[in-house]
Amino acid sequence: MTNPNDLYITFSGFANNDQIIDSYELIHSLITEFGGQATFRFLLDPTLPMIKGDPNFISGVFKDFILKTIVEFKHHLGIVKVVHIKDPKSWIFAFSIDQKSMPSEKQSAPELTEPIQEFNLAISKKALQNLSEVPSAIAYL
Repeated sequence: MTNPNDLYITFSGFANNDQIIDSYELIHSLITEFGGQATFRFLLDPTLPMIKGDPNFISGVFKDFILKTIVEFKHHLGIVKVVHIKDPKSWIFAFSIDQKSMPSEKQSAPELTEPIQEFNLAISKKALQNLSEVPSAIAYL
């Protein structure tokens, strides 16, 4: 079964504003900006990639995604890891709960519902040429 939180797909912006963006630095600065709002700590993979896109658009996408992560993982007190998953057509970022950082009583307690453990963000490497392509490029799967 696919959950709407499993994968968020977006695009990199508009080709005329493309720049190379250090995703590690961008995510780190946004996490710092939201300092104190999360009940957990973020652990960034130091090998997060350089990505190409509109810096303002990409910044907004990550900002929204980080805020969603803070809201959805609000009861987690450990660590949320941020990693990059290699893909030829997209930059995929996974924000997932580090199971080792969970309190031991939480790890063994049976759950009646399956909690969300991970969010994935995919950013298409192909920039859109016009606004008519936007609705088909943004989707929840």
